[in-house]
Amino acid sequence: MTSCEIRPLAASDLPGLRGVVAATGLFPAEMVAELAAPVLDAKPGVLWFTAHRGDAVIGLAYAVAEPMADRVWNMLALGVDPAHQGQGVGRALVAHLEIALAGQARMILVDTSGTDAFAGARAFYAARGYHPVARIPDYWGDGDDKVTFCKGL
Repeated sequence: MTSCEIRPLAASDLPGLRGVVAATGLFPAEMVAELAAPVLDAKPGVLWFTAHRGDAVIGLAYAVAEPMADRVWNMLALGVDPAHQGQGVGRALVAHLEIALAGQARMILVDTSGTDAFAGARAFYAARGYHPVARIPDYWGDGDDKVTFCKGL
């Protein structure tokens, strides 16, 4: 496992997070502040952890409670700076999120793409005990299915 520190999101992490999000292409980096606002305002039903190596933000895990379901959380984003991928940072972030949700969540969902480019992501989630439970054809775009994974806690 990699040597990194995982901690809750802080306002000082935002510039580094923008860099990780831009490098991974998870979502537009301009959305970081908007998505982070509920966490920084200590709103319930949202968790965001950042992985750090030294002063640098190198990864993130972001999850929200599903409002219409009983103790179901959705991991909306998991990303590691490409320079730090394959070093256990993603595994550490997922494990940290699962520990944080123990006792308050009964399951975690995660969505990814069904394209060949995301075969590694699907294998990553399967190796962490997440099981594919749904596939929606052409969800992200023509020829790009949404694959939903689930793990009970």
